[in-house]
Amino acid sequence: MTDMKWMDQEARKQIVQAARRLYLRNLLAACDGNISIRLNDEHILMTPTGVSKSDLHEDQIALIDLEGKVLKG
Repeated sequence: MTDMKWMDQEARKQIVQAARRLYLRNLLAACDGNISIRLNDEHILMTPTGVSKSDLHEDQIALIDLEGKVLKG
């Protein structure tokens, strides 16, 4: 597995875990906010708008570039 692919998968897991912890601590209401991780100089992973972070799945997280263009998800 390439380093980038591993980083992407690991980051997605971390985002889902963080979202669930925030939700369980009542720090997120309904579909509030977004969580993102900058993977490198060109790519960011970001949670979708309008999705409850308590029910978030790794495949729902979008890969975007620094211009905001959705590359995947």
